[in-house]
Amino acid sequence: MLRAALRNFVVQGLSLGQSFFDRIFVVALLLRSLGVDVYADWVAITSVAGLFGLAETGLNFYFGNVMMRRFAEGDVAGFQRILSVAITVAVGLAAFLVLLGVALIAPIDIVRSLSLGGIARFDAKIALALLSIVSISRIFRGCLFQIYRGRREFARGLIVDLMFAMSVSLASAGVALVGGGVVDLALATFGCEAIFGWGVLLVDLTRRYPSLRLRPAFPRAAEIADLWARIKWSALAQAGSSLVVWAPPLLLGAMRIGASAVVSFVVLRILVSLGRQATGMLLTAFNVELAALAPETQGDSRAAAIAGLGAFSSAATAVLAVASVAFAGEAISLWTGKAALFDPAVLASLFAGSLAGGFAAPFQMFLSFANEPKLVAIAAVINACVGLTLGALGASMFGLLGLTVGLAMGEIAGSAYFLTSGALSALRLDTAHYLRRSFAITSLVVVSTAALAVALRLLPLPGGLAGLTVRVILFVVLGATPALVFSAPRPLRLQILSRLRRSADMRVSQK
Repeated sequence: MLRAALRNFVVQGLSLGQSFFDRIFVVALLLRSLGVDVYADWVAITSVAGLFGLAETGLNFYFGNVMMRRFAEGDVAGFQRILSVAITVAVGLAAFLVLLGVALIAPIDIVRSLSLGGIARFDAKIALALLSIVSISRIFRGCLFQIYRGRREFARGLIVDLMFAMSVSLASAGVALVGGGVVDLALATFGCEAIFGWGVLLVDLTRRYPSLRLRPAFPRAAEIADLWARIKWSALAQAGSSLVVWAPPLLLGAMRIGASAVVSFVVLRILVSLGRQATGMLLTAFNVELAALAPETQGDSRAAAIAGLGAFSSAATAVLAVASVAFAGEAISLWTGKAALFDPAVLASLFAGSLAGGFAAPFQMFLSFANEPKLVAIAAVINACVGLTLGALGASMFGLLGLTVGLAMGEIAGSAYFLTSGALSALRLDTAHYLRRSFAITSLVVVSTAALAVALRLLPLPGGLAGLTVRVILFVVLGATPALVFSAPRPLRLQILSRLRRSADMRVSQK
């Protein structure tokens, strides 16, 4: 299981590299090409299009879990059956969303409704229509993507999906370099979805699994009952998490706090989300394999494995938080050319929410993969309700900082509910011991890496990119790497140390 999980994580590392390229280099190009005002409008349009993702309601996740069970049982006919039912549901949902999108987008004044200030009304409507189609299309495509997870080839599916993501990043960079606008960006995204999204996926599926038939089938009463029993909670979980992602930029725009505040929020959240994506990839890689194990193995060993991941992911988030607070100001100035976008208080509040959510994240993900999303859904709703309510109030009184503090309070509330709900006890884990250990490891990591960051700031290094690069490299080598090895789950740490010893022995023998 460890080897498969590590393979999944390594492949997801490619996705992290793509995400880093997109969120660092492409965003910088777009900011410099479009300017702050137009880029803020682009963020608002993509946020509205992203809200269509609320309709997915965890359907694809549910069908992927069922496919995985059917494959583990060797039920070929059952696998084909659930795939056909999933296609029927996805087609119906996509058709409904297209009609809903036409009814909602066509009659409204988008510029006025979204408080856009840098683009024309017609361009805004075209861009929103194209991005909405892409958002709806990705829900349908996600249904077929579950075939890889169901067949225990999660890593292959990630590579297929990565081709689409990378094509969007490269196309967006190209648009920025030639001075294109938001309509050009939307057209490029739409084209990538058609060619590298659907085209690559369908070719690979038909070649890899020629026995599968991508045809619809109407669900039976028992299948509808099981789907509804699970999906009502998955829908809440999906809605809560999606709202927290897409609603904050729209809140800032609706309150007319300013384009610079919207862009600052997006830029700072990129730093936090990169860390979340990295730890989330590790959690996904291990939980995919844990959920596929036989039920009789679901005991203390599984709970201990998840607890080890929880401590590690929290420590990893802490390392990134320290690095970001220490170096992000200079990095953002070099990255975007706009030093005013950096606000250490806003960044700290975003990381505070991320750290709070990190303690519960491994267990929430495991329950989701096991098709037990009830407690995850309630925690997500608490997070969204508390975070967005307090965020809106905070934004009205204190601007961007008030929004991010409110969002952090939502994450704290959702995580606290989940950790005290009995979910960990049901997994046969001592909640108090887990939290004490995770908090102790995270605190030690924060203190050690923060001390190193302060020492590095005092070094007589040149300014600009050269000095920043040297400090970051020293921080990674002397601080981040030892901290991550120290906080890694014991089996993973032992494997890493064993490989390092073998590598050292080979070098000695070669000499």
